Amino acid sequence: MELVPATCQQSGSGTVSGNILRLESNLPAMDGHFEIQGNTIRSLDTCPNYPPPVEDNSEDISDLIATLPVIEANPAQYFTRKAKYRNEVTNLLTCQGGSCPGTAPSPHLTRLLGASQASELVFEKLTPRGPFLPRR
Repeated sequence: MELVPATCQQSGSGTVSGNILRLESNLPAMDGHFEIQGNTIRSLDTCPNYPPPVEDNSEDISDLIATLPVIEANPAQYFTRKAKYRNEVTNLLTCQGGSCPGTAPSPHLTRLLGASQASELVFEKLTPRGPFLPRR
């Protein structure tokens, strides 16, 4: 491995890698494979291997999902996702008074609204508040 000095234009404070992760700087214009750690850019001979796939260890919680109200989840209005663990659903229910949709004790908690017809958890779709990358 060859060490290459950081050549990224620093914007704001922090390290080159931190600025890239916060979307404050672009990746450096370099060919090949490289890694950035702090303010150090290291060229790599080959691309690192992908990590091994994570084994699916989800629990069967169909009985718990069946107790939730069924909502027709319009993707423009709702966000859905598959629940993996019983604790995940019971914790969401506990945070909103034990019922669904229930009332959240804080506006900072995401409320579980019910289950979709595909047995996925249904939440209100929230608008992102931070900057995001445009799709090309």
